Amino acid sequence: MPTLLSFKNLTKFFGARAVFEKLKGEINAPTTIGLVGDNGCGKSTLLKVLAGLEPADAGEIQRSSSLRIAYLPQELPVELQLSAYEYVRNGLKQLVELEKKLRALEQQLAHSSSDEGPQLLQRYGELLDEFEQQGGYELDAWVETALHQVELPQHLWELPLELLSGGQKTRSALARALVAKPDLLLLDEPTNYLDLEGLTWLEQWVKRVEQAVVLVSHDRYFLDKVATEIWELDRGHLECFVGNYSAYKEQKKQALRKQYEAYARDQAEKRRLRELIARQMQWFDAAHRRAGQNDFLRAKAKKGAVRAKATVSRLQRLQEQAVEKPWEKEELGIAFQAPQFSSQSLLAARELSFSYGQEPWLQTINFALRPGARVAILGANGSGKTTLLRLLLGELEPKEGQLYRSPSLSVGYFSQERDDLDPANSLLQELMTTGIQRSEAWLLLARLGFRNQEVLRPIATLSVGQRARVSLAKLLVQPYNVLMLDEPTNHLDIRSREKIEEALTDYPGALILVSHDRYFLDAIVNQVYHLQDGRLTRYQCNYSYFQQAQQRDLAARQQAERATVLRTRLAELAARISQLPADSPEYEELDREFQRIASQLRLLINH
Repeated sequence: MPTLLSFKNLTKFFGARAVFEKLKGEINAPTTIGLVGDNGCGKSTLLKVLAGLEPADAGEIQRSSSLRIAYLPQELPVELQLSAYEYVRNGLKQLVELEKKLRALEQQLAHSSSDEGPQLLQRYGELLDEFEQQGGYELDAWVETALHQVELPQHLWELPLELLSGGQKTRSALARALVAKPDLLLLDEPTNYLDLEGLTWLEQWVKRVEQAVVLVSHDRYFLDKVATEIWELDRGHLECFVGNYSAYKEQKKQALRKQYEAYARDQAEKRRLRELIARQMQWFDAAHRRAGQNDFLRAKAKKGAVRAKATVSRLQRLQEQAVEKPWEKEELGIAFQAPQFSSQSLLAARELSFSYGQEPWLQTINFALRPGARVAILGANGSGKTTLLRLLLGELEPKEGQLYRSPSLSVGYFSQERDDLDPANSLLQELMTTGIQRSEAWLLLARLGFRNQEVLRPIATLSVGQRARVSLAKLLVQPYNVLMLDEPTNHLDIRSREKIEEALTDYPGALILVSHDRYFLDAIVNQVYHLQDGRLTRYQCNYSYFQQAQQRDLAARQQAERATVLRTRLAELAARISQLPADSPEYEELDREFQRIASQLRLLINH
């Protein structure tokens, strides 16, 4: 496999703090590398350094000759007034600038004097040669190819980016990265803003592309599907693992077990040597006292002392080459509380409908929630999942139907908008609005990874992921018999997601989840409600079985549609054949086609 890029001793500082130090690695083609690590560990910085967008403070990067790198930041495009087509086209900045200069010169030539003309014409010819050499006449063909590669529907190409969904903007950004025909794609959290359908598409797309890919992602399911290597950035150091995310976790587990075993053996040997030294010294002291002036006994005691010294030397060597105790990040458990609840029904919706103005949004919704249920509400972006949650909460009034809410119902709601937080408050102040004491708030924030003076920071200065952790902290304070969580894992790193998973698995109350994190869903839910075209369908299963059911349903629909097409064609052929004499050449030709299509239909039905 050709090496596209390699680096060694790569070091980056922010002020006096080392983000990472002495990193070593290489990127070969073709490979897909998943870069993982806690939020703030330097993953995005490493991508920017590899892309050449930021300098390293030390170390060296070797790039293969003519290597072309495309970098996709995690922020969505900001040129929202541009159409998707223009945005992708501007990815070839040098060519677009050349084209603008040519158009400007054409205008000048049209209005130039006889004196200026020859000089302008010469300059125009030089730029035109450069434009042609760089493939300028193929510019629009490249843009169209890139847009087709990311499967952005053609009717969206001329729409302003501001009118596109998050997933469509992501596809536009990927097309912009592809248009320059890179050898290496560096993608920073490309799964952000994608719904389940978009995530499935991105998986297939990453597996199809010919380029080497390095991507930052906290989506474990996605990493399992696409990654051939995992790079872990932890405490400023990089460790590389062959395989997908699950293989990486298993290798980490085995390596940690071996480290503990080596550490335990080292500690046991040190204890044995210390005990041996103590016994040898005790024997030497006793032998020395007994020897008195007896030369034979004194010589024997000295030999014992030599053996004790040798044992001390062995212990010193062990201490100098000590096996370090395996480092594991301090984990403080969190737990969601639930009060006792005796009723058999917490929430129930019957034939519920809702409209925004005159536009129907949700139709004949039936939903039931019992104590202990683990429910996921799934659907495409914009399908109405958050609207349904707000109806169940009582924040919105249904247009039709009935909604039952138990009198003793208490709901803890996590909004993906984080609109429960006051940006002027510090973390500590925000948590104390729930009624808990300062010391309790401080401890709870520590359990969620906020240390020391961090708890005094204003909410307004926090990242999206940090705000999510504060919102979750507020839910940990009070007991609720229902937790309603709208995208709780967005912008959280893998460690935080696993901590939330553990807490929700142990939570005794009922749970309603809206999430695109498939690993998270599989770990927790046992019921799925699928929202599509304003209607809700219930599946009594976890996410993986739901996905299989969806694939079976899709295959059945496609089979039914194909059967309809074949039956329609058979009817057309039968009508034409009935009007022809049996000995005509056209009759024979149409009859052969009829038999062929009838055979296809039989195979399709019996499949």
